[in-house]
Amino acid sequence: MKQILLILFSCIIMTACGSSETEVNTSPSLSELSGVWNASDTYVHVEDGTQVTNEGELTASYMVIRESGTYTNYTYEITNYDQDAKCYKKLNGTITDLGSGKFRTSNGYTSTVLHATLTDNKIFFDSSDGTRTFSFSATWIEENDISPVCLIK
Repeated sequence: MKQILLILFSCIIMTACGSSETEVNTSPSLSELSGVWNASDTYVHVEDGTQVTNEGELTASYMVIRESGTYTNYTYEITNYDQDAKCYKKLNGTITDLGSGKFRTSNGYTSTVLHATLTDNKIFFDSSDGTRTFSFSATWIEENDISPVCLIK
């Protein structure tokens, strides 16, 4: 009887503990990236051969990626030249799934091919030339929670 209880207890403990490893998807599809992401995390780029990390420079930034192939970046910035702007600036663009975790983004100003890696709660986008990395965290908010949006004058 003691052995049966010991085996049962061991099974319960092993099931409850589970694995703490993070699942990594190196070739996610557009549908897997769809949603609202906190883009206030980290932006890493290379300047004159040196890696530069920009952390916490933005008050808040969100990236909304849609399965339809569009995205919107909402950025709430407070800068020295624009202290009165207390709203989210909005930039729309397209995102095209090229397969194997590669995506082309375009916003009317630039067009870039990025490679995406998806973990349990983050997206990492790396530029094809290795000069930029963006990381976005999962968030609980929805797109209609991002307000107020700046009015275009």
